[in-house]
Amino acid sequence: SYIVTIFVPAGNYEEITGSVAFTIGQRELTDVQWSGLTGSYTGSARAASVTGVTGLATENGFSDALQSLGLQFTYSGAAFDGTAYGENSAAPVNAGNYTVTAVLNNANYCFAEGGDTVSAEYTVSKVMLTVKADDAKVTYGGDAPVYTVTITGFVNGEDEGVLDELPAATSAYTKQTGVGSVTITVSGGSDNNYAFPVYSEDNYAALTVKAAGLTISVNESVSRTYD
Repeated sequence: SYIVTIFVPAGNYEEITGSVAFTIGQRELTDVQWSGLTGSYTGSARAASVTGVTGLATENGFSDALQSLGLQFTYSGAAFDGTAYGENSAAPVNAGNYTVTAVLNNANYCFAEGGDTVSAEYTVSKVMLTVKADDAKVTYGGDAPVYTVTITGFVNGEDEGVLDELPAATSAYTKQTGVGSVTITVSGGSDNNYAFPVYSEDNYAALTVKAAGLTISVNESVSRTYD
């Protein structure tokens, strides 16, 4: 708000002084356009940004740039493991559901209903891993091998050591299982930042049961008298 004072000096007319108050209202910004609101976990912070708005001043050859708004951003919410992330200027790293808020730092503008903030939903999704059981072999009647799985798809140089729970492989093999092939299945696995597939035959492997070798020995000292 401003006050304009008008002064008319003495001359042909009586000297007068008067004042009037006037207000320059804020321009309302609408149609806020966001970038970076969705994406997968990368192991690094991924910031959101405002790439455009409707309502910036353009009259009389004057044009405000988006940068003149002085937008600052804060993030809040929670990771998928329930860890809270509150009112932080740094973008979150871990997968989860968050809210990003843009704060105006320009007194000439406002968002809807005169507010100086506008918010949007911000999601960091889990990265889907590829999980495959490894083929194995065993000799009939032998102990079951140690079953292993191969996991790929990690980001930022991470490996299976970061997982909260590793997937496990197993089979129905016992020492009485006959020669042939037995399916090795996969189950389990969990993590805050990585997702696991719905396991099917594509993730399974084969345990090959090989025939056991026989050893035949002859006792040469055995003798018999002809009768």
